[in-house]
Amino acid sequence: MCPAETLVYFGTYTRGDSTSEGIYVAKLDAVNGALPQPRLAAEADNPSYVAIAPGGKFVVVANQKTGNIVSLKIESMTGALSTTESEINVGAPVNVRFIKRSQHASHRRP
Repeated sequence: MCPAETLVYFGTYTRGDSTSEGIYVAKLDAVNGALPQPRLAAEADNPSYVAIAPGGKFVVVANQKTGNIVSLKIESMTGALSTTESEINVGAPVNVRFIKRSQHASHRRP
C-alpha cells in the first residue's frame, strides 16, 4: 500500500431492506482526499462499529444487533478481512475504543 493511502473501514446495517453485506473498505488518498467506491472486506451481520487496532493488523467490530464483538485480521495488500475465531458476547455493543495502559492507569480510582 502506498504511504499516501489510508484504509477506511465502515460497517453497514444488513437487515431489513438493506442490500449491504457487512464491512466495506476503501483506500483514501491522503494527498487529494479521493475516496473510491468501497468494496466488501468481510461479510458480517449488522457491524455497527469498526475500529482499527493499534498496530494496524486487526479490526475489532461491534455487532449491536447480534450482541458480540469480533476481531478480524487485515490483509495488508488488499485490505480484505479474515476471521480470527475470536469473539465475545457482551449484550448490545455500540462502540469500541482502544486506550493505552498509561492513560487507563491514570484514571483509576483510589
